[in-house]
Amino acid sequence: MLEVIMAAAALTATAAHTETLSHRDRAIDLHYRAQIELSTMTKGAHVPTRGLERACHWEARVIVERQRADGALAQRLPVAKEANGTTHGACHKDNIHVQRVAARALGDLNHALREAALADRPTVLAEMEAAHPRSTQ
Repeated sequence: MLEVIMAAAALTATAAHTETLSHRDRAIDLHYRAQIELSTMTKGAHVPTRGLERACHWEARVIVERQRADGALAQRLPVAKEANGTTHGACHKDNIHVQRVAARALGDLNHALREAALADRPTVLAEMEAAHPRSTQ
């Protein structure tokens, strides 16, 4: 019997980062939050005469959201980092082994968050400039 089971979950690992940008002599506080999003899919067959021939295919992404301190809507940034792989056996809802392998493959979450925040600076400044009333004059 061919079996395909899919699941998606956010791992418990999260990170936060705050920085202040200066725009037109005003300080703008930005709050960034990152989490790891993990999706898994079990593929394979369960054949009684051959035992288990299933594998857990996983894909993990570092998702970063930006929130301005002035209450502007949160914005999801492009995926900061991705990794994928396969482990032996079926995927389970709370498969700690897959979570650990994915976290190890992605590396330091805080470092990925700081890199995403740094890459986001020009975008934030451009958005602030475009929203300024005198930017079209």
